[in-house]
Amino acid sequence: MADKYHQLNPNVTVKLSEVGGTTETASKLLAADQAGDTPDVVQIEYRGLPALVVAGAVKDITADVAGAKANVEPNIWAQTTFGGQVYGVPQDIGPMVLTYRKDLFDKFGVKVPATWDEYAEAAAQIRKKDPEAYIASFAANQLEFFAAHAAQAGAQWWSTDGNAWKVGIDGEASLKTADFWQDLVERDLVKVEPLLTPEWNAQVNNGKILSWAAAAWAPSVIYSVAPDTAGKWESAPLPQWTKGQAAVPFLGVPRTWCRPSRSTPRRPRSSPPGWAPPRRAPSCCSASTSSPAATPGGRRP
Repeated sequence: MADKYHQLNPNVTVKLSEVGGTTETASKLLAADQAGDTPDVVQIEYRGLPALVVAGAVKDITADVAGAKANVEPNIWAQTTFGGQVYGVPQDIGPMVLTYRKDLFDKFGVKVPATWDEYAEAAAQIRKKDPEAYIASFAANQLEFFAAHAAQAGAQWWSTDGNAWKVGIDGEASLKTADFWQDLVERDLVKVEPLLTPEWNAQVNNGKILSWAAAAWAPSVIYSVAPDTAGKWESAPLPQWTKGQAAVPFLGVPRTWCRPSRSTPRRPRSSPPGWAPPRRAPSCCSASTSSPAATPGGRRP
């Protein structure tokens, strides 16, 4: 983004500074908002946006993005829309799929599950074929996975009712999701194990964990921890709660770009004569696993 801006505005530089992940970025943006010295653009994970909206730290950009809305699916815009107002431009999404060891599924005669009921059946088959193998691990500390799976079932943990927030984390869909995984855990059909630990990596390498329900980036992660299994994996649509449905939740660290409320308007390339540019150059902040935050930049001589 900064490089593109430089191409269009060669006399201006954008300064990008590292500040940490979503929590750190949001905290520093709120502090900058209080001090009246915010960046011009902020990149943050979708999950971090609601708190910034509630705090009034980001702008309503509904009118600014009106011409671009047709280019992005409504369910993606919904990630940055609150009360009918848009507060961020979606950058990416993490649609979930089931990545699985095709060679071992074939060897054990296990059908790729199309529903979660079939997933439970496949889990039981795998345990019978190889008592040391599991269809997958279940990481109790992976809130994002549970939230995504509950969302697929229809859960809506947070919504608005006028000017008030509604919390639905203990709704029927969430309880249904919890009951499903609790049953698999109690029957020892999934391995209770944190993800991406040395132990988990070893089991993936040794063909003892046979699938991973995660975002579409999962194959690249698997390759990084189990390169010798390359070519043995395939991805399939995520199992559904009801056969024939096509509900796909998002997972991971998808991000959005937004404008802080106190940022200074920048001159558009087609601005009218007499428009006075601000004294400092644009600054930009990006929130990801290693995220930059914005500080004022300087003009090129």
